[in-house]
Amino acid sequence: MNLTGPDSALTDEQRAIRDVVREFAVEELRPGAREADREESFTEDAWDALADLDLTGLTVPESYGGFDADRTTYSVVNEQVAYGHLAVATALSVHSLATSCIATFGNESVREEWLPEMVDGRPVGAFCLSEPQAGSNPAEMTTSATKEGDEYVLRGEKQWITNGERAGVYVVFAKVDGADDGVTQFLVPADYDGVEVGRKEEKLGLRASDTTGMTFDGVRVPEEYRLTEEGKGLSAAFAILTGGRVGIASQAVGLAQAA
Repeated sequence: MNLTGPDSALTDEQRAIRDVVREFAVEELRPGAREADREESFTEDAWDALADLDLTGLTVPESYGGFDADRTTYSVVNEQVAYGHLAVATALSVHSLATSCIATFGNESVREEWLPEMVDGRPVGAFCLSEPQAGSNPAEMTTSATKEGDEYVLRGEKQWITNGERAGVYVVFAKVDGADDGVTQFLVPADYDGVEVGRKEEKLGLRASDTTGMTFDGVRVPEEYRLTEEGKGLSAAFAILTGGRVGIASQAVGLAQAA
């Protein structure tokens, strides 16, 4: 049985990438997956190995040292990593959402500051959209951003944040006071005052992937870290999430193959 799909759908390069990542998944990820899930502990060595394969730069342009994968290659990589360890694949896909946001919406100085290091795997990225009371309807979010001089002050809570504990940088969505529709996208470093990681979720599966709440309590973010125009963040989120959903669907295929 061909578990990797028809070769005719892939280029020679994509097949080569698939085979390398499948070997990595079998030899490096699968052996520790069960223990990591049991102990609810993310395998940082596996993450560092992904970085060594340049996969933590999957959605970063080559000009910043990234892999700059096309949609099919992105899908293939997610499928194969999930075959080895779904928690690692989930962490990678969310990190890739964050790098996509920075690459697509950040100005040149922000891209130069953050993307080369994120290509190397650190800082890990997280994507903060969902909220405890808004759920799957982000238009109802209550996290606010108030403009004060050349800064924005963020206040609010987010929920179900993958890489919540591990992240060094968060892409945060908040409503700017007075802006039409309001929702705007910000880059927030983890070491800023007022950034607080909440408790880990107790989950039935995917236990090695840390999923937490987040609180932003008066976090002051410089204007240059606003990634979209005021009120344009929701459309930006949906555009990025379209690619992210391809990755999650591909992970489901890899997980089914492993099962």
